[in-house]
Amino acid sequence: MNCRAPPAPGRPTVRATLGCPLAVLMALQGRYEEARERLAEAARLAHGLGYAESALFVPLFGAEVEALAGTTDRALALLAEAARASRELGATGALPGIARERARILLDRGEPAEALALPDPERSGLPPAESADAHGLRARALALAGRPDLARVRAGLAVAAAAETDSPLVRGTAALDLAHTLRALGETADAAREALTARGHFAAKGHRPGTDRASAFAEETTATARGEDRPAAREGRNA
Repeated sequence: MNCRAPPAPGRPTVRATLGCPLAVLMALQGRYEEARERLAEAARLAHGLGYAESALFVPLFGAEVEALAGTTDRALALLAEAARASRELGATGALPGIARERARILLDRGEPAEALALPDPERSGLPPAESADAHGLRARALALAGRPDLARVRAGLAVAAAAETDSPLVRGTAALDLAHTLRALGETADAAREALTARGHFAAKGHRPGTDRASAFAEETTATARGEDRPAAREGRNA
């Protein structure tokens, strides 16, 4: 799939509506400054048009852009803003996804507590894409918490749920979650192999940040398996 974003449409209502998803498409290509400019324009137009929902969807899309850019402190702040707006607007259906995205960012920092505190996806009746996300998060958190058997089970459930979708992004995320889980359990060779699988899925989507991160993960983990002294690959920057 070619993720190149088209030029901004001319009508303000269309630009306000499409600006946020177009910003994410730009971020998928690594065009982060352009993505931020598109979001800022969408926010101005939505405010001028009186779209109350923009208080939720602009920071929510903004958090996705910043997470892709690796600026995780900004992403966390925007997720908190989106959560507040969700409650104020009564749009509480957005809260579970916001919680999962926050937990993922914290997991990338080595902090599993919020992922472990999420509702158990086996009892939540989630659709496949969300189930894959939730199981993958729990697998990584369980591995970091020293519960290897449960971690492997959840990672397998994530991959199985992802396989029920036709989304390379969902499949790539599940494969990379499995890679993280295996590396946390000391299974570096298998972790590197799963990271390469993830890279293939992300590349099929045209997802540049995911492709780059999966490649870096595979390279670092392969070096670890060979006993080489390599600096740890970073999931993202903080600022």
